[in-house]
Amino acid sequence: MKEFKIKIERIRKYCESNGYDGMYLSRRANFSWLTCGGNSTVERCSEYGVADLLVLANQQYVLASEIERYRITEEELSKTEGFELITFPWGDNLKEVAVKNLIAGKRIASDNGLYGMEMRAADIGELRYCLTSEEESRARVFAQESAADLERIGRLIEPGMTEYEAASYLMSGVVAIGGDAPVVLVAFDERMRVYRHPTPTGKKLVTQALLARCSEKNGLIISVSRIISFGEPDAEFRRRYLACAQVNAAFTAATLPGTSGSEIFQKGVSAYAESGYPDEWKKHHQGGALGYATRDYVIDSKCSIKVCDNQMFSWNPSVMGTKIEDTIIIKGNQQELLTDTNMWPRFEVSIGSTIIRCPDILVR
Repeated sequence: MKEFKIKIERIRKYCESNGYDGMYLSRRANFSWLTCGGNSTVERCSEYGVADLLVLANQQYVLASEIERYRITEEELSKTEGFELITFPWGDNLKEVAVKNLIAGKRIASDNGLYGMEMRAADIGELRYCLTSEEESRARVFAQESAADLERIGRLIEPGMTEYEAASYLMSGVVAIGGDAPVVLVAFDERMRVYRHPTPTGKKLVTQALLARCSEKNGLIISVSRIISFGEPDAEFRRRYLACAQVNAAFTAATLPGTSGSEIFQKGVSAYAESGYPDEWKKHHQGGALGYATRDYVIDSKCSIKVCDNQMFSWNPSVMGTKIEDTIIIKGNQQELLTDTNMWPRFEVSIGSTIIRCPDILVR
């Protein structure tokens, strides 16, 4: 499979360039990445999965206990080739014995730093940044599925419903399309203005709602936020929302191959000031790159990481109760909007000669 071969080549090139004999992957995100969408998850609260991967110069292994071996080999490695299974009984620290036998005398880069291996999680994360064509295809389909589902829920909620109920729709909706929801945020009315990360409560909806979700499928993550208002929002809320849209457009237009995170960040900070809200950026991070993590990195004034082609981003500016969040992919000098379903109201914001389509408030 082309995708798998590209990824194996990235790993082996990294190891050769940095003097490593191999690379060991145990985090769920990295397992999904290398296996082209495989799933090593059992406990969703853990960053680590139930199967690990070891790539050496001329060999590659999958390590799994007797509990997990059949699902992993029969269902999660279908898009790969050449993995030799190393299995062991559960318990009694037998995994450690198996790993140490495989890596004895070798210098190994890893995403966990265990068993004498060197911790190189950040470097490994960078290998995932630029999507292959197959990953891009999966991301495009799931972005539409995820956005359409969240927007469906935006039309389903009603005054009197609790944030818990709305969150249950957001969680069950993504599971029904074969995904998961690592982040679900819901805020109604005054909680929108007070909290930037509003985990759901028993608060009942009166007039306004913010729905936000990071959805995951085949390891890839899509971020979307939408605002719903029952009745026309007042002029002040509209003013803040338009300012938020201007900042979102500034971030998006600045996201070009070779541009550093700090350069993009400065464009957004300037847009906050020009829109009349110079300090709002201090109250929440502004987003960044994503792929197999909800954010591969978050930009700030010191971020030197540069945008690469075929990389996904999600910006999430917020201004006093308003928030805008979509997922884009960089294709040359174009920022393609993946989460525009053509089923939600949008408007255009101009940044020089660049036109950015922003989600509007859905008035019901």
